[in-house]
Amino acid sequence: FDLLYITDNDTIHDPDFLSVLREIYNLSAVNFEKKMPIGLFNSIFHSDPKNIIQNDNLLSIRKTCPGVSQCYDRSMVTKILDFLNKNPVYETLYGFDYHWPASLGVPFIQSNVSYVEHFARDKDEKGIHSDFNEDDPIKDFERDRAQSPTSYLQKIRMKIIDKILSA
Repeated sequence: FDLLYITDNDTIHDPDFLSVLREIYNLSAVNFEKKMPIGLFNSIFHSDPKNIIQNDNLLSIRKTCPGVSQCYDRSMVTKILDFLNKNPVYETLYGFDYHWPASLGVPFIQSNVSYVEHFARDKDEKGIHSDFNEDDPIKDFERDRAQSPTSYLQKIRMKIIDKILSA
């Protein structure tokens, strides 16, 4: 493999996400001193100014990246596996959000446009980012939603939520 992409099972991706990943990866190999992992989900939980190292209209460089969208090349995966072999406790404990990336010693390239939408719950069970609000279930889908999603994701979001709730 060239790239390993990690996502959650409660996400939907813009059809262009793979080409965007490749484009960002190829640009990063030329424009930065070291290759960096890539994220395509712009989340409120990772948008604290303390997390953002550099920002422009298209991309930002961040210390951490949401676990629902992470892309690594083979050398990064090897480093992460070495880290996990020495520190197995980080296979959990939000390792994918914070500890695995930190083990690489480089920040993330994060697209400011989200190419992934995260739903964070299903019909009968809450997710880590929801309270399972039975009176107003839409609130659960608001907590960890994409910031600046593509037009494709904006168009299908409510259709997906309706399908989740009526399943």
